[in-house]
Amino acid sequence: MSIFIDQAGLTAMAVLDEIAAAGARAVVVTKYYDSENTAALWAKLKGHPAVWGRGENRVEKVTATPLPRDTTHWIGRLQGRQLPAVVEHCGVVHSLCAERHAVRLASLQGGAARLRCLVQVNVGGDPSKAGILPSVVAEFLRKCAGLGLEVVGLSTMSWADASDDQRLAEYAELVRLKDLHLPEGITSGGTSRDWWLALAAGVDVVRIGQVLSPLIE
Repeated sequence: MSIFIDQAGLTAMAVLDEIAAAGARAVVVTKYYDSENTAALWAKLKGHPAVWGRGENRVEKVTATPLPRDTTHWIGRLQGRQLPAVVEHCGVVHSLCAERHAVRLASLQGGAARLRCLVQVNVGGDPSKAGILPSVVAEFLRKCAGLGLEVVGLSTMSWADASDDQRLAEYAELVRLKDLHLPEGITSGGTSRDWWLALAAGVDVVRIGQVLSPLIE
């Protein structure tokens, strides 16, 4: 469902309320905060209907703040040496985009350590962003399925200096790719700087952190 939200002047909790009202979910990005503030922020937000989990991109932070695995999401670039820790501490990975990492993740998961993965797509072709090309999404999904990985959706990161129209178009393209290749899946994209545009395009999960900072000040 496409919507339009006037985000000007919204409080941190009102942002989450708008996300919930849109039928979407939020991953609370805690990479900006130390372990103490991360735990405090999670305690305040974990019961909100919009909140799916907390997102991290630093292994040392994930291991130092051991919150429940099923609600801990890896949102950073994957690196081979970090994969065992990611599987141990994170239940969801939003940034799978290399076959070698898919192979390694499949070999590491098992039993209670099953992973849910989102394949990251470089929708806008930004050379500074990771992600597979839209043209190879179908092939990559087939390889993941053959490895036994549970792929639950597609994700993307928009161009850093993109206009609102460009961001909206990129998120809409992500939704189109998901509908084409993974119709029962979800989409993940959007940050504190453009979450309302992601929702307007029909994205299911937004990743927000800095907009929630007033809750720990």
